[in-house]
Amino acid sequence: MKLLKIATRNTKRNVRRTAITVITIVIGVFVIIFAGALVKGFQNETVVQIIETRTGDIQIHKTGYRETLDILPLDLSIKFDDVLKSISGIKGLKETSGRIFFSGQMATQEESVMLQGKAIDVAKELVICPRLKDSMILGEFLTPEDKNKIVLTKDSSERLKIDVGDTILLFATSKEGAINATELMLKGVF
Repeated sequence: MKLLKIATRNTKRNVRRTAITVITIVIGVFVIIFAGALVKGFQNETVVQIIETRTGDIQIHKTGYRETLDILPLDLSIKFDDVLKSISGIKGLKETSGRIFFSGQMATQEESVMLQGKAIDVAKELVICPRLKDSMILGEFLTPEDKNKIVLTKDSSERLKIDVGDTILLFATSKEGAINATELMLKGVF
């Protein structure tokens, strides 16, 4: 009790110092709370952005897919129809979409680059990842009617030196190891 009396007397003795100390503590607490909220907001938005533009809420992979040393192994693909049957009864499930992740090479007459690609069901993918269309900076995103069209990242299109409407060759290896090539038109850049 004696210490409390001494502390109270000390705060009244120099009012200016006490006011500066209180203001400093209040500002410090405010800055800490504000910075924490700002960081948490950035983290939450980053998670939502990744989910709504790239991954969706849940991904299902065959056992061993993530542990393999191969880059994007096609031989560890799962049978989408079997998975669809087993998860179709889940309450609240809005949409499902199969994806094929693959590696390959894209080439024009002058340039070529390695790639990690994703083949998608466009109509379903836009339900799962609604912000995909928002990330477009040139051209348009794919529609279900598009055949032999592709969207690329800004970096890829710049390295290949191509614009919307130009064509590229895509080389990729099949599940059995055969090399496939197809000509694609660039529809958009994100």
